[in-house]
Amino acid sequence: MNKPRYHLVYWRPRVYSGPIIKSAERKGNEIVVGFDHVGGGLVGAKGEALREFQVKGRDKKGPWVDAPARIVGATVVVDVSGAGGDTSELAYGFNKTPTCDLRNAESLPASPFSVPVPFVRGKTAVGEAR
Repeated sequence: MNKPRYHLVYWRPRVYSGPIIKSAERKGNEIVVGFDHVGGGLVGAKGEALREFQVKGRDKKGPWVDAPARIVGATVVVDVSGAGGDTSELAYGFNKTPTCDLRNAESLPASPFSVPVPFVRGKTAVGEAR
């Protein structure tokens, strides 16, 4: 794949990776997910809600529940109202046979993830830098 080589070896500015989760914060009955490496924007399957987003309740003992998600600008908004509303974890493409459809405009797929909510990359659960 030439995209990482041009960016990392030749120092030419290019989008060399698919979207990687940067943050996840709770806003009412939704979780707003921010990404790095968005490039020209986020895209999904044409005219369909994004698949493979799942949430888990606060007790962490229950099953993962599918949650509908949609693209809003450079973020993804996940509706957690159908999952009981009280969630502690968010996952994308985190199963045995995922059918991931979230990509950036350069057609590079988003990386699967499983994170606690709230989440900010580079910070611990208590909010201190690693």
